[in-house]
Amino acid sequence: AIVGAGIGGASSAFFLNALLENEGQIDVFERSDIGGRLATTVINGQEYETGGSIIHPRNRYLVNFTRDLGLRERERPDGRLGIFDGETMVFDGSSHTLMMIAQLVWHYGWDVFNIQNYVKDILKDFSK
Repeated sequence: AIVGAGIGGASSAFFLNALLENEGQIDVFERSDIGGRLATTVINGQEYETGGSIIHPRNRYLVNFTRDLGLRERERPDGRLGIFDGETMVFDGSSHTLMMIAQLVWHYGWDVFNIQNYVKDILKDFSK
């Protein structure tokens, strides 16, 4: 049995099924919706991907998994960044990169750049 049907549980079931060569039964238990952090949210009648919608190229497990399933990358939208707190849009950035950076710094301060460095460090450790 596998507990959890997020990307970890779903991929575990997929690879376990391949190892067992489709013999036997694999039970997957999930307390809520299948997909874990993957979700679609409707705002003003428009659907948006929320949660884990980005696969970083250094995440070789997900990159290989998407390749094995025959999935292909979708074109990126217009490059706008929005932050939704579950009820309202708390940040709606420009589609122009420099303007969006200025808006982020104005709204959140210089911590925007600290977060970028923090993420780079995490990715470096992740790909070891």
